[in-house]
Amino acid sequence: MKDLRRGKQKRLRLLGILAAALFFALLFLPEKASAEIAGDHAFDSLDWKMEFAGDRTGTIQSICATPDYIITIDNVADDDRVNDVVSAYYRNSTDENGNPVKQYSLANRVSNRSWEHGNCMTYNPRTGLVYVALYTNTAGDNAGCVYMMNPKTLDYAGKIQIGDGSYNILGLGYKEETDQYVMQTDAAGQYSMKLLDSNFQIIDDFGPINPDPGNNFQGLMVSGDYVINLPLTYGMGIGEWMDVFSLSRRSMIYSGRMTLDLKGAKTSEGEGFCELDDGNFLLAMNLISKDGARMVRFYTARIPQISDALSEESAVSSPESVPAAEAETLGQAAANGPVGAGGQEGSRTQGGTWGGSGSGTLDRPIEAPTIRMLNHFFGGIGNFFTAFVTGNKAAMRRIGTGMGKAWRAAVGKAQNFRLPSWLGWLVLLLILILLGPGMLLYLVYVRRTRARSRARTKYLRAQIRRRMEEEKE
Repeated sequence: MKDLRRGKQKRLRLLGILAAALFFALLFLPEKASAEIAGDHAFDSLDWKMEFAGDRTGTIQSICATPDYIITIDNVADDDRVNDVVSAYYRNSTDENGNPVKQYSLANRVSNRSWEHGNCMTYNPRTGLVYVALYTNTAGDNAGCVYMMNPKTLDYAGKIQIGDGSYNILGLGYKEETDQYVMQTDAAGQYSMKLLDSNFQIIDDFGPINPDPGNNFQGLMVSGDYVINLPLTYGMGIGEWMDVFSLSRRSMIYSGRMTLDLKGAKTSEGEGFCELDDGNFLLAMNLISKDGARMVRFYTARIPQISDALSEESAVSSPESVPAAEAETLGQAAANGPVGAGGQEGSRTQGGTWGGSGSGTLDRPIEAPTIRMLNHFFGGIGNFFTAFVTGNKAAMRRIGTGMGKAWRAAVGKAQNFRLPSWLGWLVLLLILILLGPGMLLYLVYVRRTRARSRARTKYLRAQIRRRMEEEKE
C-alpha cells in the first residue's frame, strides 16, 4: 500500500515537472527564427555571395524554399507538349531525416509534365503545398490559373482558378503572418498587385505597378510588409535590379541595382528570390558562361533585421548622433534625391524620375504599428498545443518559428520606437505571477497528500502495535 502511494506521488510530481518544462519551452522559443526586416534602408548595399553553381536544361524561371528543400522549375519550352524540369536541392546540411548532406546539392529531379512558363512559385507551410504562377496558358484552359505541387515528390497536385481569365498570374507570394497571398498579374492586367485570402479570393487591389527600369517582372516573394521582386532588365545592359513594394503604404518604396559577382558569365538574368532562415535571402540567376555553358547560380545575402538594426535606426533618427561624414551624405541625398543601391547610378524616385549616386530608397516614412504580430504570437499558442497533441513535429517547428518571429518583432518594434530592454523581463515576471497560484495550489496539494500519507502510516503502525500487544497477553 505504501509503495503504491509513493508511486502515485512520483507520477504526480513528474507530471508537474513535464507541464512546467512544456511551459518554459513554449516561452523561450528558439532564436533561429528570422526577424522582421529593419526598414526601407535595409535593402541598401546588400552583399550577395555566390553559394552554388549547377547545370540547367532550359531556363530556371522560379524558385521557392520549403523547410528541407530549395525547389526550382526549369522551363524547357512554352509548349504544353514539352515536359519541364523540376529540381529539389538540399536547403540544409542535413536531410529531412537528419542525415548529413552537402548543402545546395541536388536531392531530386523530375521531368514528367509541363508547368507552363512556371514564372513564380511560393510555399505555404500550412497546406504543405507549393503554388506555381504559370504566366502563360498554352494548355488552353489555364488563363488565370495557379498549379499546385507536392514538394516532397515534385508532382502535380491540381490547379486553382483566380480572377475571370482576362489575365495570367505573373508572380505569387505567401504572407504567412496573415495566411494570405500577394499576386501580380501580367501585362494584360497592367502588372497590378492584388491581395488574396487563404482561399485565393481577391480581397484588395493595389493597382498597376510600373516595371521601370525593366519592361516586365520576374518572380516575387513576400516578407512581412514587403513584396520583393525583380524587374526584367535582361538585354538592357543596366544590370540586375531589385524592387520593393510596401503593402501598408501601397507604393513602391525602393528600387536599386544589385551588386553581384558575375565572374565568368557572358550573360545573366535574375529570376526570383526565396527567404531562408535568420533573414537570409536566396537569389536564383541564369547565366551563360563565356564558353557557352548554361548554368544556374544561387546567391545569398542577409537583409538587416530589426533585432540587429535598432541601434542604427536610432542613430539615423537622432540628428545629434549622426557623424559629420554621414550627415553630409544625408544632406546631399536630401538635395539630389534618391538613387541606385550601393552608390551606383540609376535608381528611380517615387515619381519615376532618375538621379545621381546615393541610396536606392524612395522614401522613409514611419512604419505601421506591429500590434498584429503580438496577436499572431498569442494566436499561435493554441496551434502549437494542437500540433503537440497530434505529434506533428514539422508543424510544431513551423509554428514555433512563426511565434518567435512575431514576439521578437513586436517587442523590438512597437509603434516604431525602441522599447526598454527590461520590458521583456517584466512580461516574463507577470506571466510567472499569473502562473504562481497554480504552482502554489500544486505544492499545497502535494504537501497535504504527504501529510495524509504520514497520518495513515502512523495510524497503521499504532494498530499493528496494539494487536501485537494483545497477542502477547
